Amino acid sequence: MQRKIFLICFGIWFSQSVISQRVTTYDLYVTDTVVNYTGKNRHAIAINGHIPGPTIELTEGDTALIRVHNQMQVTTSIHWHGILIPNQYDGVPGLTTFPIEAGKMLTVKFPVRQNGTYWYHSHTMTQEQIGLTGSIVIHARNESKIPEHVIILNDWTNTKPAEVWRLLKRQTDWFAIQKNSVQSYGEALAKGYFVDKIKQEWNRMPAMDISDVKYSTFLLNGTIDLKLPDFKPGDRIKLRIINASSSSYFWLQFSGGKMQVVAADGQDVIPVDVDKFLIATAETYDVMIKIPADGRYELRATSQDISGHVSAWFGEGRPVPAADIPKIDYFRIMHRMNTMMSSMNMEMGASKMPLKNIELKGDTVIEMPGMEMGTNDMNSKNDTMQIHPMDMGSMKMKMYGFEFPPGNGNDTVLSYNMLKAANDDPSIPRPSGKPDRLVELTATGNMFRYVWSFNNLVLSDADKILIKKREHVRVIFHNNTMMEHPLHLHGHFFRLLNSTTLDEAPLKHTFNLLPMATDTIDFAADEEKDWFFHCHTLYHMLSGMAKVFHYDNTLPEVQREKPALYKDFLNEHGKHVFLWGSMAIQSQGNFGNVTLAGTKWELNEAWKWNWKQLYESETMLRRFLDKRQYLSVFIGADNRREKTDQIKNGLPVDESTNLGTVGLTYFLPLLITAEGRVDTKGHFRLQLSRQDFAITKRARFNFSWNTDKQYSVGLGYVVFRNVAISGNYDSDYGWGAGISLIY
Repeated sequence: MQRKIFLICFGIWFSQSVISQRVTTYDLYVTDTVVNYTGKNRHAIAINGHIPGPTIELTEGDTALIRVHNQMQVTTSIHWHGILIPNQYDGVPGLTTFPIEAGKMLTVKFPVRQNGTYWYHSHTMTQEQIGLTGSIVIHARNESKIPEHVIILNDWTNTKPAEVWRLLKRQTDWFAIQKNSVQSYGEALAKGYFVDKIKQEWNRMPAMDISDVKYSTFLLNGTIDLKLPDFKPGDRIKLRIINASSSSYFWLQFSGGKMQVVAADGQDVIPVDVDKFLIATAETYDVMIKIPADGRYELRATSQDISGHVSAWFGEGRPVPAADIPKIDYFRIMHRMNTMMSSMNMEMGASKMPLKNIELKGDTVIEMPGMEMGTNDMNSKNDTMQIHPMDMGSMKMKMYGFEFPPGNGNDTVLSYNMLKAANDDPSIPRPSGKPDRLVELTATGNMFRYVWSFNNLVLSDADKILIKKREHVRVIFHNNTMMEHPLHLHGHFFRLLNSTTLDEAPLKHTFNLLPMATDTIDFAADEEKDWFFHCHTLYHMLSGMAKVFHYDNTLPEVQREKPALYKDFLNEHGKHVFLWGSMAIQSQGNFGNVTLAGTKWELNEAWKWNWKQLYESETMLRRFLDKRQYLSVFIGADNRREKTDQIKNGLPVDESTNLGTVGLTYFLPLLITAEGRVDTKGHFRLQLSRQDFAITKRARFNFSWNTDKQYSVGLGYVVFRNVAISGNYDSDYGWGAGISLIY
């Protein structure tokens, strides 16, 4: 009898063990493909023949076995976004993982330690932008079965991603022209914001914009208009919403009533009912909706810059659309931003008292003996870390006011302060008590040169941030830029400290850092080796806005075995070089320039010559010196052939000169560039110039003047991305008009 009972118990234990150790296997085939979303055939990357790739469904407690087959002619990678995974499989080529070579396969095997909604994507250059994304759904053990559907959002551009990046670096405003967000002086004058426009440019701020790129279209589950008639009136549905776009945020609305947010970034929160919410790039939300009795109801995702939307329709019958969101009033935002900045400057100037010994709760202050301000290690035993973040509680509400156009004042709009953690999962490490290490990071950048960084250092110029296993790490972020940044930490969940206590703060792996804001995250350092932290706006990350959290005394295998790959990884995040230029072919001559630009340096060649063989050519290699990249030093050459006062055979004599130059340039208020230089003959020249002064949406004014009594004024009208009508008056070459070619 006892033997029989033993065998029964053993059988139950063995069967449960087998079940609990179930292996779920997926094969992902990564291939080149051609898509046509807007009437134009374009290259893309598909997974198992689809964009986005298939949903990977797992169950908590299982083992995942995923084989990634690279059937392209270039390397690729897959990062499992939000998944707690062994370091060597995290999917950042050169940092944690070997790249998947062309024609090769990578096998990824890991225990499934969590549940919720996640996603996967390439971390190889711009492959994410052209389709290499997919969703991950991890079910809890014994979870109740309810109808659910995955919603994955993408942005799509017909322009090659490398060209998108180059256009951003070049600072062409073609995307702004397409989106009608130029904010010219003519518009400012007509709408009564002329003074605000002057204030904006006096503060050396570019035109306000919500997003960098004008996308050709947006996609929801690979389409623009998704119909889901199988859901019936009265059905209560869980929507797993994933923003897998490269650089777009979306406003979510449901025409059938309120949405109940029940999870953020895969982790349960205390349910909260909302009418709208903004999902940042790389975030996920689980929401519950109920299908009303009659009709077909729209879940609408509208891009944050209101340049387009995509929809999923639930039910059958007459369509009930979601309300349109009004276009953005950029001048109103500009006015409020000017007012806010003036108020902030006054408050910061008036408040000089140090803050000490204050318990940290939300956005407050902590004193941590043994830590030195501005370092990543505990070097000084006597220094005191004092953090003075602004009180951002009301500021965040104002900033959301900037981003969300006027609508129904009774609408409930989700904010992070409304999220509270629920259903503590013991498998996910949580920070507790007071932090052992504090790191301070400031989001920095120069929009005019499209350089993005932390603490004014792009990743390729920065050291790793040292942390130690079992530490409670706190990171305080300040955003010194006018852009939002969706920040993502690999391999960890963190508490996003909002108005709640530490234990109630939501667990996330990605959060949205608002313009001019301060936010704080806490995480338990329970891993090893290196983990990537970066802005998930693709072109910000590649431009350098990233860091590496490094666990002391451990190093990923890829860095030990192939350090050259790690160097390549660093160079891919801040070391790229871009080429652009323009040439005006006009009735009196040819005027042009070519620039080769890196992060801290530029090589520029500018010329003008007329049809009588007179010319001027200036070559300049300059290096930016200060953190804001306003000041630069240069060396160069000045070559010219010009008329003189000498007469020979009754004709003026032309004279050629070749001089070396050295000098400084400085970016002044009103976006004027000042240049002072000395040539090899000891002659000093001061010059002031301004390009791309927006008179109207497409009309641009430019000028230059120097102390050699040379000056020019010009006007251009942008017709296409690469073509403009141009005309100018030059003190040496006279009047002329023609066409400009822009690259």
